Amino acid sequence: MVILPAELFLILVSIVTWKKKTIYKKEKVFNRPFSKNEWIGLVIGVVFLSTFSLIFLGAGVPFPATLVILSLMASFPLGLYSILFAPLVIVNYEANVYDNSETIMGYFFKYFYIVFFGLTYHVHCTLLKMPFLVNKLFAILYTGLVVWEAFMIILYFDL
Repeated sequence: MVILPAELFLILVSIVTWKKKTIYKKEKVFNRPFSKNEWIGLVIGVVFLSTFSLIFLGAGVPFPATLVILSLMASFPLGLYSILFAPLVIVNYEANVYDNSETIMGYFFKYFYIVFFGLTYHVHCTLLKMPFLVNKLFAILYTGLVVWEAFMIILYFDL
């Protein structure tokens, strides 16, 4: 009940978009060592996300799975917002993740955005390749799927 809906959604989106060209061109990311500020921002981000995800312990979900629930629950309101304003979500994500800021807070927000908004960003980058009505239909399906997946994980651990 958890994997099948997600796989069906991926197959359906793949069938519809397999011939479309990419709208956005990604920058090449060069392999470079992490700077001191990036390590500190990463550690702060991991500690913050780990402690914030502990709110789902009351739902009977064990610790590592709480990070998945947190990511899915954060994707739900962003998914609702992106039904109408998908380009803004994409631009906001790219501004925070691909920013060349060298500060600790810049790196913290980079990893924060990757965990909370990465799933929605990548889905909507794919959905923008589709015609308008199909795009909106799949955006609504995606938002429903995120809620379904989150509740299925909670149900799985609650039993």
